[in-house]
Amino acid sequence: MSSLQQVRAAIAKLPSGGYVFRGETQPRSAIHPTLGRLRHEFPNDEERTTTIRSQAYTILRWSHRIKSQVLADISQDEWYALLRHYGWPVPLLDVTYSSEVAIWFSLLNRDYGGKPSAIYALPIPDAASTFRFISHQQLLKNPEYVAMNARWSVQEGGALVPQAWPDMTSAEQFDMLSLPGLRAFFFVPEAGDQASVTNLLSTSGDGIAHKLSSLIEIVAQVVGGVDALDPHIRKRLESLG
Repeated sequence: MSSLQQVRAAIAKLPSGGYVFRGETQPRSAIHPTLGRLRHEFPNDEERTTTIRSQAYTILRWSHRIKSQVLADISQDEWYALLRHYGWPVPLLDVTYSSEVAIWFSLLNRDYGGKPSAIYALPIPDAASTFRFISHQQLLKNPEYVAMNARWSVQEGGALVPQAWPDMTSAEQFDMLSLPGLRAFFFVPEAGDQASVTNLLSTSGDGIAHKLSSLIEIVAQVVGGVDALDPHIRKRLESLG
């Protein structure tokens, strides 16, 4: 089993700028988008799973109407990816350009020793791939957006999505670990292990978070309002800001 230092050295040998990363606190047998994980969260309650899936998906599809009130020149794909970085359940999987961001997530709330953490590295797909990468790199070139200290900015993120999106079935079946060229790195965290980045989940000083939660709350009216939401989805909404 490797150390974090050895994992960093192995990642450093990958072609610069050619990979995106995702950190996990333990090795996974599959990595699905948030909506694709519902069957595991509520395996014995098909009706609730269906309700949560429907509410989250409906709000997601209606929310594009208010995206210009959050960031002026954001595309619809970038908007969906941005929502994922703020915790909204979507059929997209969030990843990062930064291996240090992935390391931070792999160490999140971890005990030292024992079971390994995992860093997954995936080549950025080309046009012929069955999936594509939604990048925030263009937005990160905008000094105004970078100055917002937004969560999606500090995470240096983007998202993976199947080419068939917005077909819901294909999006829910999407599994990062089945994609070609994937590399996996495992290490057992030790005392003193840390990433070079901090506070990647904080919305303190974030110029987007509060506005985002207020607007999504308005969009929730399409499913009957916040009170009509399943508690699982309501909790997600409350966490946005």
